[in-house]
Amino acid sequence: MIWGFLIAMALWMAIFLFINLNVSIEASEIEPNNDNQCLTIVIAARNEEGNLGSLVKSIANQTWLPTQLEIRIVDDHSEDGTYEEALALKRSYEHLNICVDMLKEGGGKKMALKQGLLNVSDGLIYLTDADVCLNPNALLGLSNALNKNNAMVAFGVVLMTEQKGWKRLMTLENLNNQIITEAFISFQRPIMANGANMMFRSKTLGLYIQSLNSGTVSGDDVFFAQSLTQGQVVEAFDQRYAVITESPKSFRAFINQRIRWAAKSTNYESTLSKFFGALILGLNLVFVFMMLALFLVQNPGWILMLLVFKVLLEYSFHSYWFRKYQIEHKLFDALILSLVYPVYTTVIAALAILGVGFSWKGRSNIR
Repeated sequence: MIWGFLIAMALWMAIFLFINLNVSIEASEIEPNNDNQCLTIVIAARNEEGNLGSLVKSIANQTWLPTQLEIRIVDDHSEDGTYEEALALKRSYEHLNICVDMLKEGGGKKMALKQGLLNVSDGLIYLTDADVCLNPNALLGLSNALNKNNAMVAFGVVLMTEQKGWKRLMTLENLNNQIITEAFISFQRPIMANGANMMFRSKTLGLYIQSLNSGTVSGDDVFFAQSLTQGQVVEAFDQRYAVITESPKSFRAFINQRIRWAAKSTNYESTLSKFFGALILGLNLVFVFMMLALFLVQNPGWILMLLVFKVLLEYSFHSYWFRKYQIEHKLFDALILSLVYPVYTTVIAALAILGVGFSWKGRSNIR
């Protein structure tokens, strides 16, 4: 048993070292963008009456906006005043060239995105969610990343704002996922991605549309990233290029979100994605067993030492990485996450494997 635990800890440390090698905490230099090619921003919105105005305002306040700009808002059968709010924003921000439409066929975010992307033939395409706000340099940062690296797709970071109570743990867990995403994109083997802050060239629109045809409710961003060849995907993971969103309003909403994300993993074509997911799940199962073994073995001192080492390992690396986003990582937070994360990961994986349904944006029993 002890050798199994030691091997698990060695693998865990190797994962952290790999991530550290592929994450940069140095801020990139912001460069002006003289590229005036057209930009189409597509937003699929459902029940976002209270958020849409902040998003459009944040777009209007960008440091870079090309003169050839179009914002397409597609309302996905909202049950509130989202559509009317979008029309009001169109009148208030005439210079942004906002086009508002109602989803005509089917339902769901993917169908709304498909409709919003119709007849886009040139330039850059930016996708984001209706419940976020863009930092002022978000569009500039992603467009610069594309041009600097001659890439086809650029992903930016998605940050949560909440810093109090149990929602702070959600914020830190999300930030950990962002760090992993950055590391694998930098390694040119994307295993995760977030379409709430994504810019790509219209040349790849056909591939993106194909990714929308996957059999999952979400995941188009990941499938799209994994369909591209090496060197075509870049990251612009810098707080200045981030989009900001609120943490889920309740623990139940958080669990629903994570089940939704986990459910798409069985559709991954990337062997690395499947292997890494299985490795993380396997190691967390070992860590759950380690915590249980504290109460089952006669001399648990060595197990306790391994768990303390795990907490300190995670605390050390996360403290270093989180500084990039001006977030202080406290030892108490690290302790709680080290105890909770293995249990939470295995439970979410089990629920996803068992096919437990989830609700999202007012729609229930989606699977």
